[in-house]
Amino acid sequence: MTLAEIKDKLSRIMKAFIRELIKAYFELANEAILKDKTSRKERGLVVERRSDKRSVYTIFGDISFKRTYYYDKKRNAYIYPLDKALGLDKYERLTEAVAIKLVETAGQVKKKDQEGENADKRHKFTLNLEEILGPVASELGCITVLGTGKVTPLYTTLKGICHSGFDF
Repeated sequence: MTLAEIKDKLSRIMKAFIRELIKAYFELANEAILKDKTSRKERGLVVERRSDKRSVYTIFGDISFKRTYYYDKKRNAYIYPLDKALGLDKYERLTEAVAIKLVETAGQVKKKDQEGENADKRHKFTLNLEEILGPVASELGCITVLGTGKVTPLYTTLKGICHSGFDF
């Protein structure tokens, strides 16, 4: 095994381990909210259903976890307290770090384009996007960058990256 192969294998193992740690943390936090009946009762939260799935794409890869859906009697609304505790907006699918990576990659593609290394700019960007997001790229639908609260279709977001200083 070469040094590069060892590095790649360890990187994959490390990322998988970190994804599992984050998933476990999210699910333990969800359980803590569920078990804190006194606080939930004071806030008027009633369990509507358990084990709703959610995914967030991070620099370590896609993290899928389960959470509990509640009815908020005081606000007459349905909520996911875990999402609020984690600072996740309703349609957020990418972390800020992934969004930054997308922008950085877009900048790298622009530089290569200027150097004449890429005749088909859109194709090159798509390849780089798939390299970053893998198969999740086609499944994202609407996304926001964590912490911004902006909801946009994936295509519009990528088009926005292309038209904000990274003109292809």
